[in-house]
Amino acid sequence: FHDKPYGVAGPDGTVYVSWTRFIYTADSSLSSADIVFAYMTPTMSAFSAPLIVSDTPFNQGSVPVVGTNPDGSRFVAIAWLRYDAPMQIVVDRAPIAGDGSVGAFGADKMVAAINPIPDAFAGQSFRVNSFPTFAAYGNNLFAA
Repeated sequence: FHDKPYGVAGPDGTVYVSWTRFIYTADSSLSSADIVFAYMTPTMSAFSAPLIVSDTPFNQGSVPVVGTNPDGSRFVAIAWLRYDAPMQIVVDRAPIAGDGSVGAFGADKMVAAINPIPDAFAGQSFRVNSFPTFAAYGNNLFAA
């Protein structure tokens, strides 16, 4: 199933969306939780085909932003929570072409290790996720 969609609009009206896509096996075991991305420029009639951005299979809570490089070219970057040991906030980015299309994403980069909030009640499943917030100012990216 698809969960936790977040979107941002670029200065030209292009909409960029990322979300978590959960895939389960036939016996209902979690197979993967990928960060997926799509975009739609003002001249497109539908969103692009979804693209898996995350390099590892267990992730959640992505946030896309649009930034501008010093040469004036633009990029889209996405931050999310990766469930590795240790848990991490990771970022990946891709160039935006002049027509608004998005190029290939690179390798995920760890921003910070996360110390998750412990469950409040022993033996219970009280959910407290530490999803990142993310912003771009020019070529600078800020994650918390």
